[in-house]
Amino acid sequence: MLVVLAGAAALGPSLPERELMPPDEPRFALVAREMYERGDPVLLTRGGELYTDKPPLLFWAQSAAFLLLGGPGEAAARLPSLVATLALIALLHRTGRRWVGEPGATYGALAYLSCLLVLERGAWCSTDALLAVGVFGAVAALSSASAASGVTPSSSRAHAGVVAATWLAVGTLAKGPVAFAIVGIAALASWLLGAGLVSLRPLLRPLPLATLAALLFPWPLALVSRLGLGPPLEALWRQNVVRFVQSWDNLEPWWFQGWSLLSGLFPWTLLAGVALAPKILGPLLADRTRRWLALWPALMVVFFSIPAGKRGVYLLPIYPALALLIGSSLERIAEHVAARRAAAAGAVLVACVLGLLAGTAAEPAWRGSPLPPDLAEIGAVRSGAATVLGLMSAALLWSGIASWRGRPLAVVAGPTSFAILVGLLYPSVVTPALNAAQGARAFAEQAISHTPANARIGWTRNKWELIAWYTSWRGQRLDSPRAVSHFLADGESPAVAVGPFEELGPERDFPAGSRVADVGRLGRDRVAVVVRGLAKEREPFPQSPNGPVDKNAAGS
Repeated sequence: MLVVLAGAAALGPSLPERELMPPDEPRFALVAREMYERGDPVLLTRGGELYTDKPPLLFWAQSAAFLLLGGPGEAAARLPSLVATLALIALLHRTGRRWVGEPGATYGALAYLSCLLVLERGAWCSTDALLAVGVFGAVAALSSASAASGVTPSSSRAHAGVVAATWLAVGTLAKGPVAFAIVGIAALASWLLGAGLVSLRPLLRPLPLATLAALLFPWPLALVSRLGLGPPLEALWRQNVVRFVQSWDNLEPWWFQGWSLLSGLFPWTLLAGVALAPKILGPLLADRTRRWLALWPALMVVFFSIPAGKRGVYLLPIYPALALLIGSSLERIAEHVAARRAAAAGAVLVACVLGLLAGTAAEPAWRGSPLPPDLAEIGAVRSGAATVLGLMSAALLWSGIASWRGRPLAVVAGPTSFAILVGLLYPSVVTPALNAAQGARAFAEQAISHTPANARIGWTRNKWELIAWYTSWRGQRLDSPRAVSHFLADGESPAVAVGPFEELGPERDFPAGSRVADVGRLGRDRVAVVVRGLAKEREPFPQSPNGPVDKNAAGS
């Protein structure tokens, strides 16, 4: 299938070599690596400590990829997300033909692939792609069962219920009970419209319920047998109730999800103003399926806007529905001269802005660079940013011209070409830029060079998973500068503490015999290696992974 091949070309090259990006990637990769090394598929650990934030499906899949590819690595850690995204693209195209027909299904699948959030998260080491394919697969199967009601034998409807239960189990084992909420909201949207498109009844039959139980219960029961009932129930309550009612991270205002949706759907948000015109929106929503495709995401945005903790990626499961709406709207926009010319004008205007930003990113001497000053000094970062912005500008210019001429396929081909070109250029342009911006491998090499095999390792809370992944150290987490000082002073063996300056504390508070052996940078954070009990002749590196640094600033 061409849309799946396009997805593989756009996302596949980003798997290897690119450093793991905080906060999700090193955290999840570390859990999977410890599972792989211990050979224990039941108990999840991170840094040797019990990890109960997420269910096990991602880590099972990553461990299998480690085994398949010869050991832990970036490519294997991201492979499950890539497979899930490609499966979703195929399922979206197949289901879209039943929901909106051709060519809307093809346009929708390509629009999904070329959304910025999908390009970012489609091959990311995280649970989001697995959740998205799980809930969409469940909704698609329930829709198929509802469509078959009264037309096909009950055995066929029961089969659709089993398929829905299997997909729902995938989503639940990937990210927890939120999968039930997303599928339930899809059914609620159908009920509110009286459309009869998605019903939960096929799931409530004996065989689908048995399938769901057989897939979901073994791991929790095995976990309870190891830990008792208390820790699993506490984790379930904390992650799914407390976090919703009173979140402790990612705190954002109530309107945040609306803004994140606009940015995550880019460049297709450029069509929003045109698609909302009565002569476009009216005929589009005259169809009950498209009304449901609009109401389901709207209810989802409301649902994920209620808690204080918000992230744009939480909305990824509704992107397939929105993509089908986008694909359907292209044909109708093409039928109206004023609408397509308005869309063309918007695309060309944004293309010009992006082209200007590409030029300023390429030349740090120009004012108005979109890059932070410290990153603008790195040549690989400048060239990577300029290339990506330039390709996006060219893609939007292409789409603008195609929109003016009323050619929907050419319109969708612009962003799709951008996605594929960026994917093909990833190893030579994007990966070097991201790695230079973060510098995790280089910093890890320097940290290892200062650390004898018998040293005790300690690290502060920020960026410790990234350091642990690239050094393969087993260490102790230090929650405060006081804990850092006590750790360095405790014991006779050499000790090494690693982390950002503000978390290590001022140099004057380090115990006698401690010194800053090296400093560097992990992303935007200045980090240091503090050692105690090492031979004086061990000299620090003269510079950080990304250029000269001022070691006198260590205690500031």
